[in-house]
Amino acid sequence: MPNGTLFEWLEILNAEVYVDVDKIRRLAQYRGIPREVRGEVWKYLLGVELADRSHEVAVDQAHQEEYAHIDKHHSEYARRVHRDTDRYLARQSATLQAAGSGGGGGLSVRLTRDDDAPVLENVLNAYLNRHTAVEYHAALVPLCAPLVATLDRESDVFFCFERITAALDEYTLEHPVNTRVARFITLFRLTLPELFNYFQEEEVDMNEWISSWLLGLLTRELPLDNIISLWDHYFSHDTFIHFHTYVGLAILKFCRPSLEELEQSEIRTFLLHLPRLDIAQVIVVANNIQTEIQKQDRLDI
Repeated sequence: MPNGTLFEWLEILNAEVYVDVDKIRRLAQYRGIPREVRGEVWKYLLGVELADRSHEVAVDQAHQEEYAHIDKHHSEYARRVHRDTDRYLARQSATLQAAGSGGGGGLSVRLTRDDDAPVLENVLNAYLNRHTAVEYHAALVPLCAPLVATLDRESDVFFCFERITAALDEYTLEHPVNTRVARFITLFRLTLPELFNYFQEEEVDMNEWISSWLLGLLTRELPLDNIISLWDHYFSHDTFIHFHTYVGLAILKFCRPSLEELEQSEIRTFLLHLPRLDIAQVIVVANNIQTEIQKQDRLDI
């Protein structure tokens, strides 16, 4: 899935009066986003940056000032945020080393303790201080990490993170977790019956990995560079959380040959630590699965 030429993207983003967000969505959906402009594009897709550029400087300044006034150091959960950030970055480092030693080649997405840990911790502490009703969970760290890896400014990371968590909260309010897990299991049985039966024979705990996949958008399970590629596509859709279910099914389809060679505990480990995948192909298969299910009208979608 080649991304549009950088010149094409810059031409859209540098429009003097109005940025064509619809065109950005189409390009991102079908071609992906070049690394050089990804952060800027994500801000438009998430609604942090406004299409109307007439007040761009004022809005940008307001965002920076607003973020500057949020407490980032005295969160009730600060120690846990620090611990979980440290653990996450340690896992990332180990993954990169393993990929390098295994001949996986150089990976373009790297987070470090010195440069990125302070940003992760500041953003999460600010978010928790601002949203006091939120109960902290370690899954917030990997959910924020792709933004830290992509955006240059800490304030932009914060406001994009707010948009993502708000979308997840709104979707979960309308579609409770138990309902979503049950729906995923039903679709799994319909689309991949042989693999589903194999999981049943091996007594795999479906709820554990499915709930993790759904609630964290696979940020705990997939390599960081895969998540960033996946989010290029997700943010180009208003209903990306709904589509996420079909991405999960597509991943199972891709990984089926490997999974059918494993036993129960190995299957669990595999599903919670997925290998690097061809995200462009995963998206294609996910779209095909969604289309087939809708054609068959097996569920009220």
